[in-house]
Amino acid sequence: MKALQVAIFFAFVTTSAVIYQNCSPGFVVGGESFGESSLAESSDTEELLRAQGTSLYAAKCASCHGELSISSKANASVRSIREAIGQVAAMKALTLTDDEINAIQVALSPTASRDLRFVCRDANKRGLSNPAIRRMSALEVTNTLRSVLGPALFNRPEISELIEGLPADQVTTSIDEFSPIPQAAMQLALAGIANKVVSVTESDSSARGALFGACANANPVTDACASAFIASFASRSRRRPVSQEEAASLTKIFVEAGKGLKGLQSVLYVSLQAPELVMHIETGGAVEGARVRLTSYEIANRISYMISGSPPDAELLLAAEQDRLQTLAAIRTQVERLLNSSSTDAKTRVASFMKFYGGVASIEQPRPSVGIANGISTVGLDDQMIRELGDYSNYIFWQKSGNFELLMTSRDSFPRSDAMMTILGASAKVGANGLPVQASPAYPGFLHRPAFLASPSERTSPILRGVHIRREILCNEIPLPPSEDVDDKIEELGDIENQTNRARITQLTESTQCIGCHAQINPLGYLFERYDQLARPRTEEKIYDDKGVLQKSWSINSAVTNPKLDPSETGATSLEDSIALTNAIAKGKTARACFAQKAFEFVRARRFDPETDGCALREMEKKVQTGSLRDVLIDSIANEDIFWRSSQ
Repeated sequence: MKALQVAIFFAFVTTSAVIYQNCSPGFVVGGESFGESSLAESSDTEELLRAQGTSLYAAKCASCHGELSISSKANASVRSIREAIGQVAAMKALTLTDDEINAIQVALSPTASRDLRFVCRDANKRGLSNPAIRRMSALEVTNTLRSVLGPALFNRPEISELIEGLPADQVTTSIDEFSPIPQAAMQLALAGIANKVVSVTESDSSARGALFGACANANPVTDACASAFIASFASRSRRRPVSQEEAASLTKIFVEAGKGLKGLQSVLYVSLQAPELVMHIETGGAVEGARVRLTSYEIANRISYMISGSPPDAELLLAAEQDRLQTLAAIRTQVERLLNSSSTDAKTRVASFMKFYGGVASIEQPRPSVGIANGISTVGLDDQMIRELGDYSNYIFWQKSGNFELLMTSRDSFPRSDAMMTILGASAKVGANGLPVQASPAYPGFLHRPAFLASPSERTSPILRGVHIRREILCNEIPLPPSEDVDDKIEELGDIENQTNRARITQLTESTQCIGCHAQINPLGYLFERYDQLARPRTEEKIYDDKGVLQKSWSINSAVTNPKLDPSETGATSLEDSIALTNAIAKGKTARACFAQKAFEFVRARRFDPETDGCALREMEKKVQTGSLRDVLIDSIANEDIFWRSSQ
């Protein structure tokens, strides 16, 4: 009965008009309607701009950059066009208004605009959803402490143990796992770390010298020693030069504590709990309407933490010091430099993003009875599947420089055990070189990784599989049903187990209260019914007892019609199985827009706002269509929004 409850947990929605509308034919996609009406107005405007921009480009730009169809400036941004006019000698004579530059940019963008989901409504609102203050995640705090404490103190067991105990709040499978509101638990943890670090500097002269400088071991500790420590530590902990007022405040703490070592320790204790250490605080510079332009140091912080979750390195800080981070070209140079496979932090960050994108960080052990029936041990198989998913994602992103279509269709696989080799139908395991082997044709791409298909339940769940695709890959909003309605339905139906998954799910969800959502969910789940709880291909649905003895079996029908993957889909669309679904998703628009959305939200650790974030998301959505996955992540940072925050 418990398995049945889990299976139909998503089978109901309330009759609330808002929730029901989410699953009607015009259902909500990621918080904004993805119906034709929402795109029609923007596409009409865009076509007018494209026509204007085409004429302007022919008159002003074609002589240098080639005709529009072969332009060397394809996909150029508004800012890059504006910067070129101001900086390139041959272009300084051009006189173009902001509206004309915007029209030229539209003309240079991909022509599939009518199929794009995101709309750039007002470029002057770019960055308005970026707050002036945001707290760091536990990972960011950890990496910041590593930077300011140095290895001599950070790696001491008594300190590293406390740092490992920081409240966990890392974004793994949902953006809602992270709250921007400061946590009392984090402040208490930082106080404990500060106490321990001060204690170590009291008893260990080498640690004292490593943190405060060799002068801290002199007797007495001079004022000059304190000034040098304050300037160095405050700048490193704030990731920017310390102001005169800040230096004076910290010097006052040193003096009031009696100077000497006690004074240094007091400054350290306060600094390790200062908001500037564990918060992203952006004072900014010039105010333009409702927006504030960031300083180069603040931009450097955004770049580094967005890419690696760590403070800026020496090269990025030098660029900030020289105020060389105020153009998109400079931003892109730094982002491309930092987002590379030789950076452990960048690789860790990308691995975290791919888990977030797929919506899975761990799974339960697959059904042991199915393993017994097929001669496959399921012990540790859950971890093996998660590792294979990570290996696959890492390989497509870094080694293959893959695009969205390759992510969805590649047969590269990474079995590291006999069990995984058998499941994937590969002829060998991954060798010492770490290179992939080819899986059978039954395992194309990201959606056919065993980690997504495996299940601990007695029967596979088309509902859970369908919900996962809708939520994580298509960014559709699927509301949870009231648990009491689920219980009532179970009692009403009684035992309906003696039939195929498809038949029982149809019976569970055919009421008018359910079908609005389940017309979207069920078909996607049915397409994956040709995979069992071990993620192995099957032609029959089989139920085993705990000893692996077959009890029941039914033939499988996985074909569906009208799966509603894209707004332009017609009712005549039909798919035979999950492989056909994968190919449709790989070439479709909705899943590409979802990838852009999830990259945006992961990097910014917040949900997107269609009014203020649409311009950046539109650029990213275009990049998913034309570039690599790495290009999309680069564009999620290297865009006009990087320069701005709200003035509120």
